[in-house]
Amino acid sequence: RWFLLPLLVVLFLSGHQQFVSYAELRNAYRATLSGFVKALEAKDFYTRGHSERVAYFATIAGEELGLRGAKLEHLQFAALLHDLGKTVVPKDLIQKKGRLTEDEWKIMRKHDDILGELLGPIDFLKPVVDAAEGHNLRFDSGATQGIEADVLAVADAFDAITSTRSYRVALSQQYAFEELRRNAGGQFNSKAVEALIAAVEARGELYGSPDVHDEETARRLAESKSDLRDEITAEDLA
Repeated sequence: RWFLLPLLVVLFLSGHQQFVSYAELRNAYRATLSGFVKALEAKDFYTRGHSERVAYFATIAGEELGLRGAKLEHLQFAALLHDLGKTVVPKDLIQKKGRLTEDEWKIMRKHDDILGELLGPIDFLKPVVDAAEGHNLRFDSGATQGIEADVLAVADAFDAITSTRSYRVALSQQYAFEELRRNAGGQFNSKAVEALIAAVEARGELYGSPDVHDEETARRLAESKSDLRDEITAEDLA
């Protein structure tokens, strides 16, 4: 399929990495990952910028926890790749405005396995794949893939809550923080939760809709809009 083309680039790079400097190889990885992200965003305008935002939130939270060097870089790459599997999920399902049925959730969840199937055999990407796949596992399951996966899970959830989706508008940052803390120790690593909150607050940044503090209101507001696509400007699409 067309979206697999960037994978050929990765495979080529993996076989020839001894011929280029580390800096050049790293830049090539980033360029390839950008191709993955664009392939995904072409299917769902609601998630435009999601992977980059998750990478940013994961980075500042990781730095708050003391991650540096290769660990921080693996976290950034994992954030950019974490939704790659959605490129094989039907577009109408990704953009569905109502709640997903049980069968639809099963189809959506299949995207979690795609990343490992596609990139797992590439040795140098294993830490990245482990973190990207592990972010879907609950912290209290005991099966997470390390702190990078835990941080990615929190960053992904924070952006999902504070961003508009097909089925609801963005919720407030306050609600997002409360929701993360409510699930800390269970779904999420408590240290990762507090690291992200501390990092965002330290920078004085605000995300989400300031006056939307519950899911019911967020869904009702989304349903009241005839079509959120009409609000996209030419600048947004550039």
